Amino acid sequence: MKKIKFWLILIVVLSFFGFICYTTYVFVVENMEKIELEEQDFIPPTLVLEPVTILEGKDYSVYSFVSSCKDDVSKKCQIEFLNEEMGGYKDPGTYDISIVATDDKENWVEAQTTLTITLETPESPEKSTDIKKEDQSKEVVVSKVGSTSIDSIQVIDIYGTTCEYKITTYYDLYSDGSKKETGKTEQENGCNFQTYHATLDELNPEVVKQLDTYRNNITEAFGFLNQERLSRGLSGLTIDSSLIKAAQYRTLEIGYSNMYSLSRPNSSISILDELNISYTGAIEFIATGSMDARLTVSSVLSDPTFQSCFNQDSFSKIGIGLSLVHNQYIWVFYLIS
Repeated sequence: MKKIKFWLILIVVLSFFGFICYTTYVFVVENMEKIELEEQDFIPPTLVLEPVTILEGKDYSVYSFVSSCKDDVSKKCQIEFLNEEMGGYKDPGTYDISIVATDDKENWVEAQTTLTITLETPESPEKSTDIKKEDQSKEVVVSKVGSTSIDSIQVIDIYGTTCEYKITTYYDLYSDGSKKETGKTEQENGCNFQTYHATLDELNPEVVKQLDTYRNNITEAFGFLNQERLSRGLSGLTIDSSLIKAAQYRTLEIGYSNMYSLSRPNSSISILDELNISYTGAIEFIATGSMDARLTVSSVLSDPTFQSCFNQDSFSKIGIGLSLVHNQYIWVFYLIS
């Protein structure tokens, strides 16, 4: 009888501990799967925008255009204009607005909408040649009598760099004293590069956009360089994603600060160190002028300093960046050992 009780007690105890172990295992597995799912998040947020209309002189922000932004994992969205210019429109007109939403894993999505700025006092209705209108029971023929243009100055802040633009607006003039806008041109008068102060986080949305635009050019340049390495009897190069990002940051730093040198505008620290990229030796090479990969690679390979590293097997990793800034194509090449 005692033996039966002993075995019954033993079975109950083992069942209890078995249940605890099983529930603990299920809890751990479910949470590990959740963590792995979050770590492997490749899905960008869902961004929904709406057009905005404001009166001249009124303010707006990036959030004025956002109807909703949802992310499946982090539930957080970082909302930014594609470039700072889009946050500073003042003159009446309709403007294209591009907004980028980024989640915690740096997945991003871009969406477009419009901003319309209207006059507080509506302009007179547009008149066209040979259109008749009735004024106190008397017909008046309104015809085009000439044209004119009006110049204005607009100052735009881009990452702290202030650029002055001359805006020329063209009008047709009519016999009743009214006018109709027919076009607009923009000319850059110059920039004050001394005030550039962008951080890497502030540059990140444009880094993603420019990389997406010129990815094929970067891939072609890598192919030409790798082909040249193999033709010289050297081992092939490995293109490194972290070096591509470093090079892409540098193209924007160089363009918006106008510092076409190895010195960084805001800090003496190397961008490789700031991004925690390990290296024994490194070379940074800057090229400008053309978006053509073959022409650019030919120019890079003619530089003696770049050649000295390129001809060593120990320099095995490469990163390439390309951006268009102020109508100038800027390339940055990194070779590291």
